[in-house]
Amino acid sequence: MNWYNVQFADDNGMVSQWTQADTHLSAAGNVLIDRGFYGIHEATPHARIMVVRKCDYLVGSYTLREVEHEANRIVGLV
Repeated sequence: MNWYNVQFADDNGMVSQWTQADTHLSAAGNVLIDRGFYGIHEATPHARIMVVRKCDYLVGSYTLREVEHEANRIVGLV
């Protein structure tokens, strides 16, 4: 498990939240499960959720759809 900082914009402003996970995508999914999807939308086709791994600053970038699919997999809906 590594620490990840998940960053994205929602209707209330910028979100920056730390979480532990095995992968960048799982970290993003965990944060969206915790926060819910209310107020988060893809304003443009290029909107991204950024995830930074603490140990080496490696960045992952995902669309909301990719993260939503991962969140559904985490909770067993896929």
